[in-house]
Amino acid sequence: MPPLLVEAPDFRPSRALAEALLTVDDYDVAAVMIPALWGADELLGELAGRTRVHRLRHDATSGESLASALGPPGVENDAGAVGFIVVQHPAELEGRRFSELLEFVSGRPLTVLLILRSQQDLPESVIRHGRTGRVVTLAVRALTPEDTVRAMVRELGGPVTSLAARRTVLLSGGHPQAVNMVLDRARRTQVLRPVDGVWRWEPEEPAFRRRLAEELPELMRGLEEKEHELLRLISCAWRLPESWAVREFGVCVVDSLRAQGLIGVDAPAPHGPPELRITSELLESGIADRMRPAESARLWHVMGATVPRVGIGATAEIGLIWWAARVGEQVGVEEALRAARGAISRSWYGPGIAVLDAMAEDPGPTARVLRARAMLGLGRVREALQDLGRLVRHSPGDTAPSSERLDALRQGLLLARRLSLFQPAAAAPLVRQLSAVLGPGTTPTLDRIVGMADEAVCPGDPEDVEGARRWLQEVRRIHQEAPCDEAAVAQLHVGARLGLGRHPDLGRLVLSLLLDQLAREGGRPDVEEAAHSLLLMITMVTGWHTDTLRLDVGTWRHGAANPATGAAVADTVGAVAAMQEDRMHTAAQFAVSAMASWEWDDPYGLLPFASAVHAACASYVDPEVAAEAHRDLRLRGFEESAGFPALRLATAGMALVGSGPGAFEVADALVRLAERAREAGEWAQEQQLLLLGALSGWPPAADAIGESSWGRSTGRARMIGILGEAMITESDTRALEIADVLLQAGARFFGLAVLMVRWQRRHELDLSQRAWIVRTVLEARRRAPEGSWVLSTFTELDLSSREEQVLGLLRRGEPTRQVARILRLSPRTVEATISQLLQRFSCRNRMELMELGLVDLE
Repeated sequence: MPPLLVEAPDFRPSRALAEALLTVDDYDVAAVMIPALWGADELLGELAGRTRVHRLRHDATSGESLASALGPPGVENDAGAVGFIVVQHPAELEGRRFSELLEFVSGRPLTVLLILRSQQDLPESVIRHGRTGRVVTLAVRALTPEDTVRAMVRELGGPVTSLAARRTVLLSGGHPQAVNMVLDRARRTQVLRPVDGVWRWEPEEPAFRRRLAEELPELMRGLEEKEHELLRLISCAWRLPESWAVREFGVCVVDSLRAQGLIGVDAPAPHGPPELRITSELLESGIADRMRPAESARLWHVMGATVPRVGIGATAEIGLIWWAARVGEQVGVEEALRAARGAISRSWYGPGIAVLDAMAEDPGPTARVLRARAMLGLGRVREALQDLGRLVRHSPGDTAPSSERLDALRQGLLLARRLSLFQPAAAAPLVRQLSAVLGPGTTPTLDRIVGMADEAVCPGDPEDVEGARRWLQEVRRIHQEAPCDEAAVAQLHVGARLGLGRHPDLGRLVLSLLLDQLAREGGRPDVEEAAHSLLLMITMVTGWHTDTLRLDVGTWRHGAANPATGAAVADTVGAVAAMQEDRMHTAAQFAVSAMASWEWDDPYGLLPFASAVHAACASYVDPEVAAEAHRDLRLRGFEESAGFPALRLATAGMALVGSGPGAFEVADALVRLAERAREAGEWAQEQQLLLLGALSGWPPAADAIGESSWGRSTGRARMIGILGEAMITESDTRALEIADVLLQAGARFFGLAVLMVRWQRRHELDLSQRAWIVRTVLEARRRAPEGSWVLSTFTELDLSSREEQVLGLLRRGEPTRQVARILRLSPRTVEATISQLLQRFSCRNRMELMELGLVDLE
C-alpha cells in the first residue's frame, strides 16, 4: 500500500494532513505516517477543531468493551456519530479489537485513524484488511531544497539571505515539520531575524543550538529506546556501517529509522559497504550538543571502539577516527593522515583538522599541508597561511628534502597559487618562499599560465581574438601536460582571466569543464567551491537578466561546500542582482550578510567589494545609513591593491557612489577609473564603472560606452551598451524602447534611470511618450516591493489630495463649476489647480492632461 503523498508547501504538515483526511471517503481505515510522531498532537488538534475525534485508550484491555475503551465522548450507541476513532499504538489492534472497530464503523460516517511513524509500523491485521481496498495510507511529501527556499520566502514574507537558506535546508533535511521547527526556534533566538525586510541568519548560533538541545527529548519522544541509542551513536561518528548497526541493534530498528526518513544510507563507492547517516542536522546537532563529553567517551569505549575497521567504508572509518580523536584517544600517524585526506575530500574540514591535531607524533610536512588545506576550505586564510609558513620554516636548507617533504611543499605551492588568484597580496610572500625552496620547474604549467595572465593586452587587437585563441590552446596543453592537481589550479586561473576579462563565455566554459572533471574524479571540494565562486563572480559582472543571477545563486545555495564562505559569495551576487532590480534596501542587507561572514577572514577577496556595494546601496536608502556605511568603509582602510584583483577598480567605483561629492564629479572619477581598466584589458571592470557613470546621466560616460569595442557584444556588455545609447540618443522613441527592454529584462533600476533622464526634459516629449512614462512609473510604484530612490525622483507625480480630487472629477467629465461645488472650493481655485497641473506636465489643455492617466477612473 504505497502512501498517498500530501503536499505541505507552507511547512504545516498537520494542517495539510487534516485537510486530506477530511476529504478521504469510502475507507474504513486511514493510516497517517508521521516520522518520530513530529506534529501528531497538532494533527489531532486540527481534526478536533473540525470534527469529532474519539481516542482509543492505549491502556485498554482486549476484554474491555469498545465504549469503555473509547472513553468520553462515547459513541457506541450513537448511530449518527461522525469523525475519527484514533489509534496511536499499533498494539491496540491486536486480538479482536480491530475486528470490533471495523464492525462498529461499518455503515457509520466514522474512520479508524492510525497515527504511525512509518509503514513498517502497520499492524498485520490492517495490512490484511488493506487487500479489500478499504485502507488508505497518507504521508507528507519531503521538500526539495528549492521548495524549502521558495516556501521560506512565502512564510517569512520577504527575501532570505543565502546563509539562511542553506542553514534551513541542512537543518531540516527536507522534513516539513522540521522546517517549521527550525524557523520557529531560529526566530525566537534571534538567529534568524529581519533587517530592512531581508531575513538574515547570524553566523554565530550558540543560543539556537542550546534551544535545540533543550528540546531534544520532545523530538525523540516518538522513538523507541534502541532507535534513540542508534541515533546517538551515528551522531558521534557521523557515519556507521549498516552491517554493524543491523548486527548490534537488529534489522527492525534500522529499517524503522530508514522508513521514517530519519537516517539515510550512503554507498561511499560503487559496490561499497553501505553507511548510515542522520538526514536532519536539526536532530544530529541536537543530540551532539546535548551529549556531555563524558557520555561521548563512555559510548566510544562501550560501542564505538568495538566497530571493526576492516571491511567498512572509508567514510565510516573517518568518522570513527574523528570520534576517537574527540574523546582524547591518540591517533597513529598513518591512520590520521588517511582519515584527514578522506575528510578533506568530503569537505569535512573540521573533522580533518581535529584528527590531525590528535596525532600521536609531531606533525610532519604532509600533516601541515593537509591542515593548511582544511583551514583554507573553512575560509580561515590567516591560519592556513600560518600552517604553510611552518611548512617552509621546517624545510632544511642544508640537506636535500625528502620525497615526502618535496611533495608537501609542492602541494603547499599549489594552495598558495590558488589563494593568490583571490588574495595575491596575502599569498605572494609564501609563493616566493615556496618557489625558492623547490626551485624552478616544479609547476611549469602553472608558472606559464600566471606569466601569461600578467601580460598586457595587445592594443592592436581590441577584440583580443588572438588572446582568446592563445588561452584556448593553453587549456589544451594543460590537459596534455600537467598533473591533475596542477591542471585544476591552472584552469582556475585561465577561467578567471577569460571570464572576468574580455571573454566571459569562454571563461564560463573553462570553469564548467573543470567542474565536470572534478565531479567525475571527486576528492577536491575546495577547488570545486573556488570554481563555483568564480562562475558566480563572472555572472555577477557579465550577466544581463536578473533571473540568471537568481538561478545561479539558487543553485549555489544548495551545494555541499562550506556554508559560510559559499553563502557569502552568493549573497554578494544577490546584492548586485537586487541593485539591478531597484531593491536597494534588500541589496544593502545582502551585502551586510556577506560582510558578516567574512568579518574574520576573506578567502575570496570580496570583502572590500561587498563593503563598497553596501555603501553604494546605502546612499540610495537613507543619508544616515549612507554616512555610517562610508565611515565603516574608511575605518576598514581598504587600499586599491587589496581584495580580488578583477574587482579592485570596480570596488573603488562602488565606494565613490554616494560618498559625498556631486553626482557629475563622481561620474567623472568613474570614467577615469574606467580608462585605467580599459588600459589593463579589464573589460568587466570597465563596463561596471561606465555603467555607474551612465546611470547618473553623465554624457562622457555614455560616450565612452558608445566608443568601446564591447558595446555590441552579448550579455551584460550589450545591456550596458544599449543603456549608454539610451542616455545620449536624440531619439526619445529609441530611448523609451530601450527603457522598456531593460524593464522587461528585470533590470528595473536601469530602465527607470533612462525614464528619469528623459522625464527631466518632458516638455520636449510628445503626449504619448509622456503618458507612457507616467503609466510605467505609477505602475512601478504600485508594484515596488520596497522604497525606491529612482521612483522618488518623479516628484511631479506626487499629487496633493486636492489635485487628485480635481483630476478624478475632471476624468469623470464634471465641468469646472461642478468640481468646485462638489469640493466646496471657488471656481477660481479649481482653475488655478488645473493651470498648475497643465504647466507641470507640459500639457496644452485638459484633454491632454486626462490622457496622461495621472489618476484612476475609480
